Amino acid sequence: MGESLARAGRALARGFRLSYDYLGMVLVGSSLYFVVGLAPAILTLTAALQVPSLVTLLPFLGTLVLLTLPGFTALLAVSRQLAEGEEVPALRGLWRAFRTHFVKAAALAAAGCLILLVLAADLLFFLQAGSAVVRALAGMWVWLLIFALTVTIWAPAVMVWLGKGVGSALRQAALIVLDNLVVTWIVVAVLGVLGIVSTLLGAPLLLLFGGMSAFLVTAAMEAILDRYRSLQADGKAGEQR
Repeated sequence: MGESLARAGRALARGFRLSYDYLGMVLVGSSLYFVVGLAPAILTLTAALQVPSLVTLLPFLGTLVLLTLPGFTALLAVSRQLAEGEEVPALRGLWRAFRTHFVKAAALAAAGCLILLVLAADLLFFLQAGSAVVRALAGMWVWLLIFALTVTIWAPAVMVWLGKGVGSALRQAALIVLDNLVVTWIVVAVLGVLGIVSTLLGAPLLLLFGGMSAFLVTAAMEAILDRYRSLQADGKAGEQR
């Protein structure tokens, strides 16, 4: 646990440092992501909550699939390049990353939305059941829903780093989350706090949220993959003895 907390702390520190070092990209990327990915999602979600129906839900899901998650995937791809020391032109780099990863990211978003909708429907069924025993299962489904949401957040990073397809990215992301619960959930919690603070303050949502989130996930993926490389190197060293 102590080692995992230290790794999470180092990842957060590097993520914030990268955000500071590449503040210009954070501002440009976050602003574009707000206009293209977040604002449409917020507007369509507001409409879906005000008038709940399939007709109002579909635009929200379509926005997530076609804009929000592909946009975040593009931010992740550019963040990875910058973290590795590459020179990336802001607008051209983001557009190139969006085009490169769009099809896989959209398919990944569609799969993630489908999984989350099925789990949410199951949760509502358990909560509305007449049996107390059946309702007690709702607690387990809450954790499954949180786990699936966490996997959906990490799957684009797996796709960008490891070049996986949709199914492989989801499976690999699930394994990474299970094997690195402390790091992945701490980073997701920090992203949640960042999102809440940004929403309350307004301006950071436009100027900082998307770019900082991408750099935090980037730093966490670096820490996770470094851990696996160290374990692999230790294993090879043990075999040679």
